[in-house]
Amino acid sequence: MIRWNALMLLLAPAVALADDPSEEPTEEVPTDESEEDADPLEEPVEEPEKRAKPRHVNPGVGLGLAHMGATSSPYVSRSGFALAVRSETGLNRLMQLNFGFNTTVMYPERTLAVAKFGIAAGAWTTRGFVNVTEWVGDSSKPPPPPFKELGAIFAYMGLTMSYVAVPMAFAISPLASLGETTFGPTLSIHSAKEAPNLWFEAGAGVSLFAHPMGTVGLGYGPLLGVGAQLGKLSVGTRWLISPPTAHAAFGNPDGTLLSGSVTVGL
Repeated sequence: MIRWNALMLLLAPAVALADDPSEEPTEEVPTDESEEDADPLEEPVEEPEKRAKPRHVNPGVGLGLAHMGATSSPYVSRSGFALAVRSETGLNRLMQLNFGFNTTVMYPERTLAVAKFGIAAGAWTTRGFVNVTEWVGDSSKPPPPPFKELGAIFAYMGLTMSYVAVPMAFAISPLASLGETTFGPTLSIHSAKEAPNLWFEAGAGVSLFAHPMGTVGLGYGPLLGVGAQLGKLSVGTRWLISPPTAHAAFGNPDGTLLSGSVTVGL
């Protein structure tokens, strides 16, 4: 019995150590720091898809030189200045849809002629008012009153209408210089999405031009152009080619009408 008690005293510390849960080895569980920091009530936010930017376009206004001619014998032509207005819409990385409106100043002498007409009309009307006033005041000239006063009223009314025509002549005088106007849609292909890049365009156009006989002519046909986009600056040349059967006579009706311009625009 004494031996059994002694054995139990020797084994008691070992049994106590085995029964102590604090001394049991613990296995480390890997934790995700992102999960610990994440708010369990906050839903994950997905990044918005990056939308592809449309290709670089240069709509705006341009100025340059213009030329119109007919391949007849002799060659009939006219040159001047061009004003270009252009609208552009990107279709994809290398293609865009355009609509151009070009008008030209080719007949400055016609503007001068209309302005001179306005000056002459104003001077004639002024002399008319003076003459009618003197006629009414001269009692020695027929007819007798009140017919003279009645006639003067109608004369003044007509002269007043002449005065209205004077400012109208000055207002439309710049339009008399217009030689040719071309407009139409084109599809252009570019060498790069962003500027600088080179481009070629093709489409269909209509030309309204001042006929040498003083009337307005009409032509239509393919519209071709080449150019370059240099940042915000655009340089290009565009030409309308109208065959003999597609335009009114400019020079020889058997010739092909060529109408184009070289412009620099923003």
